Amino acid sequence: MKADSNRREFLKTCSAFCAGCAFFLHPRRITAGDDEEVKPEKAPNPDEHTHCGYQCSEECKLFKATVNNDMTLKKEAYQEWKMKERYGIEFDPEQVFCYGCKADDKPMSITLQKCTVRHCAKGKGLEACFQCKDLKTCDMELWKRFSDFKKNVIGMQEKYMTLGENELK
Repeated sequence: MKADSNRREFLKTCSAFCAGCAFFLHPRRITAGDDEEVKPEKAPNPDEHTHCGYQCSEECKLFKATVNNDMTLKKEAYQEWKMKERYGIEFDPEQVFCYGCKADDKPMSITLQKCTVRHCAKGKGLEACFQCKDLKTCDMELWKRFSDFKKNVIGMQEKYMTLGENELK
């Protein structure tokens, strides 16, 4: 009787192990309530990012405030971005806006007019800074103020080069 119970435990353990292997090695993994295929990581697309590397629709408070005409969010962005100190403007909804740095058909905000990263990228003919060979040593004001963001953009650059087999300009 004891031999039968050990054999059953052995078979149960092996079955669980095999099921686990099948799950992790299968090209389609299913998680709770999710039957979408797991897609391989892609290189970042410069056309989907601003010149500095943001994705306005997802990350930028000022972009969201502008698109949604949200005065509260505009005021928050104005304060967080220290626009009075940096640009010498009082809060004015007509001046505090941003449609993104690639929206050439929209009015250009003070933030875009003064953005050194945007001017540099456009001057080099780049869509995004992660295409630039000088990114790691770049000391533009944006990178000094947001060093963690610069690290993220450098990470994007590494993916851009390895996953997309792109070259830096």
